[in-house]
Amino acid sequence: MRLDDIAPSEGGVWYLASPYSNYEAGHGAACQHVAHVAAQLIARGVLVFSPITHSHPIGYTGLLNPKELPIWEELDLPFMEMSVGCIVAMLPGWQNSTGTANEIRWFVEQNKPIVYLEVDEWWDSEVDANAVMTSMLPKRDKKPEPWPAPPDAQADHAAKAAALAQADNPS
Repeated sequence: MRLDDIAPSEGGVWYLASPYSNYEAGHGAACQHVAHVAAQLIARGVLVFSPITHSHPIGYTGLLNPKELPIWEELDLPFMEMSVGCIVAMLPGWQNSTGTANEIRWFVEQNKPIVYLEVDEWWDSEVDANAVMTSMLPKRDKKPEPWPAPPDAQADHAAKAAALAQADNPS
């Protein structure tokens, strides 16, 4: 199905499935690319929830393992349950994505509609999502101050960062 074939949402939100864990361009690109797909759908009146655009920044900020599927499946399930159906963004590698396959299987078992969205005709994988987002943000004279983390959270965050760095680069 093509983008223009999807009718605006009437009374519900669609779940937007897409590849992530083994995305050939990396996790950041997977998030940017599906964010572009989500924006195109939303601009056309199709309400979507994208678990990748929701969870990627949370995972990286909180130093959660992006490949630990049980964490993400538990988080995504309530959104899947509330969705009217699933739109599968056919981004590169979607056919080999374990997470996408699990999501499709769940929607089939629940007898909810699944739409396979072809993105190759309008998708530019070289889109600079950061530049697009920056151009859309209001101009500010000064960068807002971040909220400080509680001292115990800072220590916990540093310990998790060190453990993940060690796991990524074993000696």
